[in-house]
Amino acid sequence: MSKNKVSIETRLELAEVVEHLENILEGLKRGELTVRDGREALQVRPGGRVDLELSLGKKKNKEKLTLKLSWQSASQPDESALRIG
Repeated sequence: MSKNKVSIETRLELAEVVEHLENILEGLKRGELTVRDGREALQVRPGGRVDLELSLGKKKNKEKLTLKLSWQSASQPDESALRIG
């Protein structure tokens, strides 16, 4: 059974974060994004219209960027659908 969610929380050097973001960007451009968490992996295929939520904030000595992308899954062909021919 495959996982339905992969969450990663860690502290990295900025260069490492940039590398991960670049990999995410490349996956979005290809239309296929895979995230691995140890031996488990989750793959999604974004396409069509994508909802974007972006917020940037400061609070005392902490700054925060939150980015959220969401989209409808591509519908899988219905194998039981009527076919003629």
